[in-house]
Amino acid sequence: MRKLTRFLFLGLTLALVASMALPVAAQEAEPPAGPGEGGIIIEGSTSDPGNFHPFYCASTSCLDDGLSFMMPGLLGVDPATATFVKAGDGAMALDWEVAEDGTTFTFTLREDMFWSDGVPVTAHDWEWSWDVNANPEANTQQYWITDYVDDIVALDDYTLQVTLKFSGCNVLRYTDYMDIAPAHVFEGVALTELEDHPYSQNPNVTSGVFQFGEFRPGEQFSLIADQEYPDTTYGYVVPAGRIVRNVPDATVLKEQFLAGELNAFRNISAIDQDELREAAEADPSIKVYEFAGNTWDYFGFNLADPANPQDGLDAEGNPVPQDPHPLFGDVRVRQAIAKAIDVDAIIEGAVFGNGARMPSSIVASSWAIHPELDPIAYDPEGALELLAEAGFVPGDDGMLVATEDAMYVEAGTPLTFQLLTNEGNTRREAIGTLIQDQLRQIGIQVDYQAIDWNTLLEINDSQEYDAVIMGWRAGYPDDPIASISQVFGPGADVVGACSNCGSYYNQEVLDLLDQANTVEGCATEDMAPYLWQVQEIMQDEVPYVWLFAQNGMYAVRDTEGFSPYPAQMYWNVDAWAVTAD
Repeated sequence: MRKLTRFLFLGLTLALVASMALPVAAQEAEPPAGPGEGGIIIEGSTSDPGNFHPFYCASTSCLDDGLSFMMPGLLGVDPATATFVKAGDGAMALDWEVAEDGTTFTFTLREDMFWSDGVPVTAHDWEWSWDVNANPEANTQQYWITDYVDDIVALDDYTLQVTLKFSGCNVLRYTDYMDIAPAHVFEGVALTELEDHPYSQNPNVTSGVFQFGEFRPGEQFSLIADQEYPDTTYGYVVPAGRIVRNVPDATVLKEQFLAGELNAFRNISAIDQDELREAAEADPSIKVYEFAGNTWDYFGFNLADPANPQDGLDAEGNPVPQDPHPLFGDVRVRQAIAKAIDVDAIIEGAVFGNGARMPSSIVASSWAIHPELDPIAYDPEGALELLAEAGFVPGDDGMLVATEDAMYVEAGTPLTFQLLTNEGNTRREAIGTLIQDQLRQIGIQVDYQAIDWNTLLEINDSQEYDAVIMGWRAGYPDDPIASISQVFGPGADVVGACSNCGSYYNQEVLDLLDQANTVEGCATEDMAPYLWQVQEIMQDEVPYVWLFAQNGMYAVRDTEGFSPYPAQMYWNVDAWAVTAD
């Protein structure tokens, strides 16, 4: 199986072992077992799938643990290079052509992929899926793709045309953002009845390395090997199936793996990685794989006045001038806070050293990482000098107060602000406590609070805050242009539904991103210098204090054939075999 896992920017990776880690071992030359003789892979997930319909699936358990093994994708990815390839294993697109305007892609599809009931997978499945998802009446989880896609049309059974709303070097990925469903299963079903269709709990027509078995809500679901699946390592699927148990508590999940109750463990927190390493050293049946992780935490400033939130663009698409934040509107204050935060100490204290610093807006494993840009150095004395220049000096109690030189606050105003994060996340709670203490040492009073996650999201989206500690996860394959645009572009600065909730705006950054995305030939070595300039600008302007990317780790036990890549643990799961009962 070579199914592409798509991370939609929830969130961006680091150099833990190297810029591209290698598999733990080469795939065996000989099959470890015959068809279905590789046992059942037992895993756990902290969320319940809820709904298996591709258009309404919202949980990671449904998507990453279920549908990614059962549904076809359009584009193939080489797991070794993390780049799109034509005629990739497990993908429908054999080839494609791009029109001169760069927005219309015509795909030639393979003819040997079938749904599990024997009906061919065709371009019509994509056209029907588009028609549903693009209709607001269907109320699907994928309606957002209409922001990127203009139309999807089946020119014939095996020719698909996808028209995007814009062009650029990075737009190919948008042609495959939509998950599809078997159109023939839903003939005559009203759009308003799709979500509650029996298929949502029993997706009995699929096309992947596994077919659906059964679902016990709140307990587990199972998948069964599809021996008719055409893209396998040995010509058949080695494991008999997979069972994914619902284990809501991440600590219990880890304990079950260490106790031998589970064969595979992913999404291993940085806090647990040392324990997994020690377990692997003591028990040869356990294998761990470490790699450059793709999730990172940040301290984010609100650059605009929280008393007057405004969208970043007006109705005509023009930038809206923002009233500056009373404190953070002055870049020198932001620069000083960045210098006053000891990120190395935070990495040790919050994740026991299992993380790597970020110098700016692109993570260290990206092809676009600046080769010479170091992270902002810890320099509390330099921070105090900047703050004095910005008009903040120690008061009688040693805490900083504004002088008449401060740009946006009256003299005598204390340098104090509120910092929020989500309660229950021990890593971020530790980060907040450490930042609060570090800033107090130079005279900044921080009202730090860990609050309910949904409440935090509401406050963040409303833009009525001073600063937050939150995180992002990268897209796959790596797309720094899209990531920066989504997180820091003015179009993402929308009160009530933002990703650029801090209202950062820099036209030079936008121009550089556009130049990178329109380089002739789209070679990454030609695109990268523009993104180096972006990183320099953003480090200087500090819309975020970039903290660290967590190191990634996968683990298996009693399992042969485990040969992962970063962000692709299961690329060859068809060849895995469980070696213990």
